[in-house]
Amino acid sequence: MDSPATLSRDEFNRACQAFTQLNSGASGNYDGFGSWTWTEHKTIPVWGHLTRTSFSKILNKEEAMSVDDAFSEAGRELFEDEDDSCAHVDHQEDRVYFYESIAWHPTYMVPTYYFQTVDSGRLFFGHAALKLKHAIGGSPISLAQIVRTTRFRRRTLLDMAVGVTAYSVQPSESSSAQFPLISQGDHPILGTPHWYFHPCETAAAVREILGHSLNTAWDPNRIECLLRWLKSWLAVLTTAIDLSS
Repeated sequence: MDSPATLSRDEFNRACQAFTQLNSGASGNYDGFGSWTWTEHKTIPVWGHLTRTSFSKILNKEEAMSVDDAFSEAGRELFEDEDDSCAHVDHQEDRVYFYESIAWHPTYMVPTYYFQTVDSGRLFFGHAALKLKHAIGGSPISLAQIVRTTRFRRRTLLDMAVGVTAYSVQPSESSSAQFPLISQGDHPILGTPHWYFHPCETAAAVREILGHSLNTAWDPNRIECLLRWLKSWLAVLTTAIDLSS
């Protein structure tokens, strides 16, 4: 059987639960993907998602431009404007916190990366925030500031994106994406607004990787196959997002 481009909710759940067990050990196969916790819905047992809290540094404009001397003018424009309607991060306290989640998308039937980002100006609840319906401390920062954090791989973002608005990161004309790369929507488990990477191109990318790397027949009952699928998805995600911190 050929490797599938999508996963069912049950397959996603089993893959994630197995991943967290291996991820908590000393397995080198998952280095670079960060540490995650499987969190179940309070009342619906078949609903769950991977969660974690992490922090990142927000770069000032000079630091952002110095990452690569070959930044194009379009790249400079991408990081030029900021939305003053959200909190401004004091660069003396330039650490921002990411509340991250990987949840199954019911329309595209693939994992999707969701996140909220706040400054460090108030009390920080950590993972407990996920149990308090995201009653997190700190103030939200603008998307223009978010994409200037060290969480984002700048070369990939510049290759794929043409501009940042208050509500989305728009794909470049050379990109095959039909939707904004990053936009805001309700989290499928928590029901609260989150930024998320649009999953429309995910299935094709994962299937291509599995076609070259899966050296056994696909069997959804084998946890090794499900883990390989999830690892391939994470490999796609980490071309744009640094999950190692």
